Amino acid sequence: MRFQLDRGVQLRWLPEQIVPLAAAVKLARRCNEFAADMRNRFPGRFRNFAVLQTPFADLAATELEYALDTLQADGVVLPGSTDGVFPGDPRYDELMAELDRRPVTVFVHPNIHATSAQPGLGAPGFLVEFLCDATPAAVNPILTGTLENYPRIRWIPAQSGGFLPYVAWPYPIRRMPAGQLPNSVSPAALHRSRVVAL
Repeated sequence: MRFQLDRGVQLRWLPEQIVPLAAAVKLARRCNEFAADMRNRFPGRFRNFAVLQTPFADLAATELEYALDTLQADGVVLPGSTDGVFPGDPRYDELMAELDRRPVTVFVHPNIHATSAQPGLGAPGFLVEFLCDATPAAVNPILTGTLENYPRIRWIPAQSGGFLPYVAWPYPIRRMPAGQLPNSVSPAALHRSRVVAL
């Protein structure tokens, strides 16, 4: 059986090891312009998601405007975490509001960070740590009410949201008292959250 991809999506995200903020700003712009150029040179073959300088909301919002309005990006890719900050953190609120206003498709890709090496397993990051990063990246926007507060954003969590499919989370969380949920998010709000898993 043969399968053929009709269209690819260019994805880039900033590695956490990039410390100088100025370097992150320049790299994001270079990645986005490269992806847009690929799409323009091969129309109908490539699409592109823009990379943003998270968790710096003001810089990310500026790059978002350039990527969508000038480069005509099809969406954005966010890292699962940056320096321990996950989507759903209040530091993302300004960016979330702009993503919701447009609205934008957001692909969340797990990241490798300093704590990834702590288990000392010697396994490549994508084998174990990507799933460990993808799980809170998918859970946090739900529990903090981000999906409820910004309902026009279309989320695409990588790796099916990490371990979510395997822990059957909707069953126990339906029975949690409202006071035990972060930010008093109701179980009903959780069930109204719209997530597309790959």
